[in-house]
Amino acid sequence: MSPKQGVKTFNQEFGKGKSNDELKEMLLVADYLNIKDMLDYLTETLTNRIKNKSVEYIMKFFGIENNFMPEEEAARKEYELLRVLI
Repeated sequence: MSPKQGVKTFNQEFGKGKSNDELKEMLLVADYLNIKDMLDYLTETLTNRIKNKSVEYIMKFFGIENNFMPEEEAARKEYELLRVLI
């Protein structure tokens, strides 16, 4: 196994056992310590976990409150429905 393959395998296994909250905390630490490779790995891992998820899921995932106006919320839901149908 090449070193590159070893790192890829390690990264895949490392992320499997971590909760979303653990990964988000590690992301903050990697950013604070400016550890670029870890930051890249964690952003990719978190991106894969939220890919193709609903806006509601992503907002809950990151602890974001819904501050849309009723008209904006209706338009967002319509857009999301159309995105799923296409």
